[in-house]
Amino acid sequence: MVTKQFFFSCISILFLISCNKKVSQENQETELIVVESEYISKEDLHNYIKKAETVIPDTNTGKPFDTLDYDKVIAYDYKGFGGEIISVIENGEFVDVVMKQKFLDQKQLNHFLQILTKNETYGDVTAFCFDPHLGVVFFKNDKVIYKIDVCLDCNYLKSDTEIPAMYSKVVNKGAGEEFLIPMVGFSEQGKNDIIDFCKELEFTYGERKSNLE
Repeated sequence: MVTKQFFFSCISILFLISCNKKVSQENQETELIVVESEYISKEDLHNYIKKAETVIPDTNTGKPFDTLDYDKVIAYDYKGFGGEIISVIENGEFVDVVMKQKFLDQKQLNHFLQILTKNETYGDVTAFCFDPHLGVVFFKNDKVIYKIDVCLDCNYLKSDTEIPAMYSKVVNKGAGEEFLIPMVGFSEQGKNDIIDFCKELEFTYGERKSNLE
C-alpha cells in the first residue's frame, strides 16, 4: 500500500526534474541570444565612420579621383551573394552582410587609387555575374559621396563614376566605333594588385594566391 509520505516524495522529485529541465531550456535560449553574428551591425558601421582617419584628396591622382572631394575612405569586406547584393551600400544604407571594415590611411589610399587609374590594371574579359566582396566608400563630412565595388570572381568593378583607365583597351580596334568592345576586366597584374591590397587589410580576397608569389 502506497503511503502518503511516499506519494508526496514522488511528487517532489517530479517537480524538481521539471524545474531543472525548464532552467536548462532557459540557459540554452540565453546562450543562443548572446552568440555574436559574423556581420557588423549598422550602428557600428556608422559609428566607425566618425572614428576614421582623415585623408587629403590628391589632384595628381588619375581621373576621376583628381577632382573628387572627400575626407575619409573606408574599405569593407562583405558578401555579395551571387547577384542578390551588388554593392556595400544599397538604397542609401549599408547592407547587412559586412564582415570587416578598415579605414585607409593616406599611403594605403594613394596606392589603391594608383591601382584603379593605371591602364595596366585592365584589359581582360569579364563574367556576366557580379558577386562583389570588396567595397571602398569615400566620405565627406561623414556622408557617402562615392563608392566602388569589386568582384574578382567576375573580374571587374562597378563605380559611381566612370574610371577612364577601364576603357583603355578594346577589341576590334580599327573596325569602327560601333564595333569596339572595351576590355574592362582586370588583367593578371590588376588582380594581383587587388589581392595584395586586400591581404594588407586582412580581407577575404587577400586569402587568394597571387600569381606574383
